[in-house]
Amino acid sequence: MASKQDQYQDQLSEGDNDDNPVDTKDPQLRKLQDFMDNRFLLVCTAVFTFFCLFGEDVRICFFGKAADNFFYFLFIICLLYFIFEFVLFSIIQDGYRWGFFFWLDLAATVSLLLDIDWISDALRLAPQRFLRDKVINTVAEVILLCLPCMQDSDTTGVIGMVRLIRLIRLMKLYKMTTARSETDQQDRLREEARTALNAKQAALKRVEASRLGKQLSDMITRIVILGILLVLICLPLIKTSVVVDNSRWLGLRNLYWVGENVCGRGPDGSRSPCLVAENGEIAWKWQILQYAGVTRENSDSKLLWLYVTSYPEKGKLRDIERISLEVNGKILTWKQTIECAGIRNPNCPWRDDEQDLIVYEERGIRTYAKFLKREERQQEAILNMLLTLFVIVVLCVLIFVFARDTQILVVAPIEKMVNIVKQLADDPLRQPTMEPQTEESSEKQKSANQLETSMLETTILKIGGLLQVGFGEAGASIIGRNMRSGDGDLNIMIPGEKVQAIFGFCDIRSFTEITECLQEDVMVFINTVGNIVHNCCHLWNGAANQNVGDAFLFTWKLGHAFEADRIKDNHEAVESGEMANKALVAFVKTIVEIRRNSDLIAFERDPRMTSRFGVGYRLKIGYGLHVGWAIEGAIGSDFKIDASYLSPHVTLTQRIQEATKIYHTPLLLSESVYFMLSVKSKGRIRKVDVVKADENQAQHLGLYCFDINDQIPRGPADPQRVLGDVVKPDDVLEIPTEHLRGPGVEYMFVVDADISTLQEGFSDQLYTEYRAAFCKYIEGEWGEASEGFKRCLEILPGDGPSTALLDFMKRTDFKAPENWRGYRILPILKKY
Repeated sequence: MASKQDQYQDQLSEGDNDDNPVDTKDPQLRKLQDFMDNRFLLVCTAVFTFFCLFGEDVRICFFGKAADNFFYFLFIICLLYFIFEFVLFSIIQDGYRWGFFFWLDLAATVSLLLDIDWISDALRLAPQRFLRDKVINTVAEVILLCLPCMQDSDTTGVIGMVRLIRLIRLMKLYKMTTARSETDQQDRLREEARTALNAKQAALKRVEASRLGKQLSDMITRIVILGILLVLICLPLIKTSVVVDNSRWLGLRNLYWVGENVCGRGPDGSRSPCLVAENGEIAWKWQILQYAGVTRENSDSKLLWLYVTSYPEKGKLRDIERISLEVNGKILTWKQTIECAGIRNPNCPWRDDEQDLIVYEERGIRTYAKFLKREERQQEAILNMLLTLFVIVVLCVLIFVFARDTQILVVAPIEKMVNIVKQLADDPLRQPTMEPQTEESSEKQKSANQLETSMLETTILKIGGLLQVGFGEAGASIIGRNMRSGDGDLNIMIPGEKVQAIFGFCDIRSFTEITECLQEDVMVFINTVGNIVHNCCHLWNGAANQNVGDAFLFTWKLGHAFEADRIKDNHEAVESGEMANKALVAFVKTIVEIRRNSDLIAFERDPRMTSRFGVGYRLKIGYGLHVGWAIEGAIGSDFKIDASYLSPHVTLTQRIQEATKIYHTPLLLSESVYFMLSVKSKGRIRKVDVVKADENQAQHLGLYCFDINDQIPRGPADPQRVLGDVVKPDDVLEIPTEHLRGPGVEYMFVVDADISTLQEGFSDQLYTEYRAAFCKYIEGEWGEASEGFKRCLEILPGDGPSTALLDFMKRTDFKAPENWRGYRILPILKKY
């Protein structure tokens, strides 16, 4: 998983972030929020939540009536805590009040009242006490309607409807735990960002959580919760078959009539007895024992109290306290539990809901029987706990499954796309770092035959790549600003930015004639050249800007390092020198790669080319380097724009490249670039002239060349080698290539085999003779200068700078003009 550490690094350095707005809450509310996020309160919430779910069933299943008050006290503590939490959340949490979880939490909190007999008993009496108050009466009646649902369960063990809502607190607890873990992770990432060694380490990977994922997760949670609640609530209400056990009521009716000993009445009202007088009492007792469940094998009875007509007392209603009967030599006995005698006896050791009161009424006369049903209540409590656990498992599994699939198929791809866009907005020139796919997500996408999200993600990557290729470094700000903008409008007409940079310009000689020769193949030709030039410059930290058919413009940005008020800083001077060295190395390596590229050699030997340029034709490209300021920005309109640089220094770079035709050398650089180079690189460079475009120009310009021997045989091409990379000689093979490309690149001019080979044939004697002759040339002693340049040509026939200066001095018969000031007018620079 990609890290969010760089996000916090940005927050620490910038103090603000668009996606993480500054908290505008009142300080007091902020303190309340921190208080509610306390780990202790989170543990309390978890404990109270599970107690509310299982406390009532645990009380019934494992504890007797004596423990009820203790449990009611705990329920009251839970009620007060949840009321406290409910009120605080309504105050401090945005979007909670009147929301989905607001009403469910309210119902779950109110449902606790029904588990406390102290309160539920008071509510039962409310209609009688407050009959005059219609509002209170109505509320009490509604609550009384809920009490049977809370206290009764059907044969399937479904818990009361209102108590089901407490399951929602589990989801709230889960969200609170998740929020707590996310807060801890964010704090950890902030600390890691603070202790990062540099910004690069803090920004290795980038990903930010998407609000879409949170919204979808909340929606899925709500839908699953509502679905499960509706199923559990509605199923008991729509049952078509209802099984009611009336055996105890029927038995009580039989005992009433047997005690009355009346099976019928005559016309005169006389009674017809049911039992024979001598056996009537025995039959009556036997029926009571059968009703009580007392047999030879089982003497335990669940019948606690019996108030019915007495046969021995001619049908008198009374408590049947004891019944004994000898059956087959064994005395069977049942006696009532005195503590439970009566309709409601507070001295009974069992709870009211653990006693089943049976009532039979005949002609205004009521008879009662009370049975113990503790075992049934314990079984119901166990089933209720199992059902609660089952619902919890189903709820968690469904939410997890739905959320996982949504995360894999929808949220994760969208977050990756948002991540790509944000990375492009932050650094448009850097390739977005992609989060590696898990096996599960990749399998799902394969089975889905490449979902639209995958296609869209790939398309965004391609569009980002096209933007990078099309706009280049100069258009980075355009891409970044429009990517960061959330208004949907494309804004390309933005002010430019002044930058300091080294500019490199290269131009293909005789390109018009080459186009006429190659026709359609000229695109392959120019792209082959472009691929070599771009790769070499990019490897050495350059950025391609313009491709103008036969010409290419490159930049090496210096930031503020070249400004006059900053160049005094030794560190920045070193950085600018490194960049100048890399610019020079990039063009030198480009010359080498073009010389030995097999595709370009094939074009040079193409019959269409040799028929025009002759056998032995070699591609010629001119290179120019200069440093200065430029305005970086977009040029064009809403229909078409180009990201480029506007500056006289850019134009001058192009003119310096044009001057390579005059001095018969492929690479020229200005004096400002020369001064930035390292000592080792300066040792390979000669000053070729001092020029001005015209007399109105304030300052003259020194031109320098990097000597290249065109007569050196071309080296073999290695397809496995990176274009423009270091070619190490045998004695430094153990040194990693990355070290040679890093700081201290001036050693390239000594170590690299390509550069050393290019300058074979340029002896120290040549440089000595040339410097002496050039000094005479600047001083106006052209006679002596000409002799010196001629000796240079003897040492190196065809030396370009010597030939160019001799041709210039020959115009005045090797005599300096009277107004000679150490420079000459070079018309090719006129447009500067």
